[in-house]
Amino acid sequence: MAVNRFLILANLIVAGHIVAQSNTCMEYYQVYGTESVSLADRSNIQGRIYSAKIEVGNDSYLEGVIVAPSQLTLRDRVSFQGELHWQNQYQAGNQNKIQGTVSHDALVDSCSAPTLPSTMSGVRVEIPNGVDTTLEPGTYGDLVLRTRSILSLIAGVYHFNRFEIEPDTRVEWDLDGSDLLTLQVNQNVRIGDRAMMEGSSTIQIIAGGDIDIGTDTWTRMDLSSVQGNIRIASRAQLGGRLYARNIRLEPDVGAFGVPALRADPMFDQVLLQHDDLRTLDDFQQIALRTSNPESGSCSSPVYDLW
Repeated sequence: MAVNRFLILANLIVAGHIVAQSNTCMEYYQVYGTESVSLADRSNIQGRIYSAKIEVGNDSYLEGVIVAPSQLTLRDRVSFQGELHWQNQYQAGNQNKIQGTVSHDALVDSCSAPTLPSTMSGVRVEIPNGVDTTLEPGTYGDLVLRTRSILSLIAGVYHFNRFEIEPDTRVEWDLDGSDLLTLQVNQNVRIGDRAMMEGSSTIQIIAGGDIDIGTDTWTRMDLSSVQGNIRIASRAQLGGRLYARNIRLEPDVGAFGVPALRADPMFDQVLLQHDDLRTLDDFQQIALRTSNPESGSCSSPVYDLW
């Protein structure tokens, strides 16, 4: 597939002729659904989205590129800035605001699915309520992190049978330079409500089954389901990319580009000092006060997201 595309980053538009190749799918698209992508009401997404069928809910705001070879549906009062590419069906609701281009030229862009090694399993790990634990890379059975617990991870590859994080928990990591951290899960991944999964850089979770992210969570991960679906519950904030068969973002979800977070020198400082940090707005307001205590607040964000 070869189309003219652009990237919005800190108010800078870089135009060019880019060819998306199958082995760079997760690098090019922020959201890639092999069958469908559904963005519920009041979604706030910056990035590139691809799926055969894409539906955008009422009062949503999107920036970037949308490619939907089979069907593209925009409900009412959708604001979009960028490029819309569709092919077979395009349905638009009332009072939509489109700034950019709408093109009847969407082509199928076949990205190769993430892969998992042969099924492996080890000892089940269960971390009790309110306990802080560091887990070494290796092969495990099911992982269950109970409520109010903290799990620390280090660079390397972890392999689990299932991965379950209960509500009000925290998973954290601190990587140096080019260190990589990957979680490989044979079956399903479940991250409970109000959980926070954050660290010094983005990590990757690859699951054989479904991935379910709870309400009011904050995650800084690339999430890939080899054969299953991904669901992001209401008011979650996602810093990373999504790949699955079907992807659904429920109302009030925000997905933002990881490079912007990495570029902000205050991000890690704010995370360390504020355990109650839950939303992107929280981060922006706290970072603003930290950088300019006398101002108190400001109507504009600390930085622009893509």
